[in-house]
Amino acid sequence: DRIKLGMGAILEENDDVRLSSLVKDLNTLKNREQTLPIVSIIEKACDRCPIDKMVVTNACRNCVAHNCLNACPRKAIEIVNNRAYINKELCVECGLCVKACRFGAILEIERPCSRACAVGAISPGENSSAKIDHEKCVECGACIAACPFGAISDRSEILQVIAFLKAESFPTKALVAPSIAGQFGPMVDWSRLVSGLKKLGFSEVIPVALGADQVGKEESQELRERQTEGEALFNSCCPSFKNLIEKNFSSLATHLSKTKS
Repeated sequence: DRIKLGMGAILEENDDVRLSSLVKDLNTLKNREQTLPIVSIIEKACDRCPIDKMVVTNACRNCVAHNCLNACPRKAIEIVNNRAYINKELCVECGLCVKACRFGAILEIERPCSRACAVGAISPGENSSAKIDHEKCVECGACIAACPFGAISDRSEILQVIAFLKAESFPTKALVAPSIAGQFGPMVDWSRLVSGLKKLGFSEVIPVALGADQVGKEESQELRERQTEGEALFNSCCPSFKNLIEKNFSSLATHLSKTKS
């Protein structure tokens, strides 16, 4: 599955497709337009972290006060074998028992990927492996960084780039961010970087900062027009920000800048 993502395949559409079949259909992958989703779960790598959010540990002393029982609004806690027991059928995972226990015997456990997702797009799927709700996901990649098993990955577009470089019908230009200057160490300066990219087949290397200046100019004009009409304007060069507004704060979507960035 990791190789499939590296080839640009969408796991949700090619989960049962053999790798050899994708290789035969390589031209389709090369020429396909970029589509969502970008972030996918590699189910075979998912270690199926615990999904019980409230867990009673061995630190439970069956204290006299029974603060956890008294704090639970759903009466989901009882004492079984001299230890607090949480009835999962009644528990609503409000967390009041965690706060009430003076021994810290009840822990609130959340999967690293779920904890990292600010929009609540990750939940347990079949076989308890993580599942991404792409209707909510903004493709920010926070879950990729959070997963300790490398079970979440983004889909590569390297085949499409190679196809563009090999095409003779139009030039392919490389747009590089300012941060690239420090990514290859002190021995690689800007001239060497440009030379290397051109040897790969790029016709021209353009700093993104030049485009950012143009975007700033266009957005300044757009802001003046919006202010004249008494409207607010906000934007970001980050696609995830745009996805966040459109998917989770749709009422604000009309205030997004129309300037392409």
